[in-house]
Amino acid sequence: MSYQLLYEETKNLNMLFVEDYAELRENTIEILDNYFEYCEGAVDGKEGLKQYKAYHDKNNAYFDLVITDIKMPEMDGISLVKEIYKINPAQPIVVLSAHHESEYLLTLINIGIEQFITKPIDHDNMLNILYKVTKKINNNYQMEIENNRLNFSHESYFDIEKNAFFHAGNLLKLTKNELVFMKLLSKNINKICTNDEIIHHFEYEEIVLSKDNIRSLVSKLRKKLPVDCIESIYGIGYKLYVPLTETA
Repeated sequence: MSYQLLYEETKNLNMLFVEDYAELRENTIEILDNYFEYCEGAVDGKEGLKQYKAYHDKNNAYFDLVITDIKMPEMDGISLVKEIYKINPAQPIVVLSAHHESEYLLTLINIGIEQFITKPIDHDNMLNILYKVTKKINNNYQMEIENNRLNFSHESYFDIEKNAFFHAGNLLKLTKNELVFMKLLSKNINKICTNDEIIHHFEYEEIVLSKDNIRSLVSKLRKKLPVDCIESIYGIGYKLYVPLTETA
């Protein structure tokens, strides 16, 4: 692939690389430092989570991309991914996986990770995967900048910036909880928001919500919306169906 094309996608992005094997971590960061604007390394999931939070506290923004190994001391990669999604369900994450760790992959796919990089790492394969992932990140950012709204029909859309739902030019009156829920789903178009993620997101907004409350909230919200755009994933959570908005 063209390394210049990769650089064009990565040059403005920041990345956290979590890997307990020091030589692999240091060598990989040395390579990626030539592409990303900023790279930071962590020795395990516990340190990675601490650095993830510290980066946000310092910059008022999250890392554009997180890359993590699966098996690590203190906190493994699966636990780290789950904790990050509690904080930021929209976080793009790539997982490093050895072939013998395939039993973990379904769990990681179900919770929404972007891609896998197999170990031992093949340099060209890694850069190809990072090109696809970072291109998608930039496309999603560009969509928000240019459009900033999700079109459910030719008359109905959700304005991400205003956090408001419009139909036929009129503002729909939604409750605070309904708008918090819509805003969460709108940031995760390609991903299922699990019940636990929804509960934690509401906790972040200082709102106490149970799984029963979520079902009631969704039921009432569906009756208000002029389009059927909330999909229930039985026993797992919910996702937004946006037929007229490009997200790739």
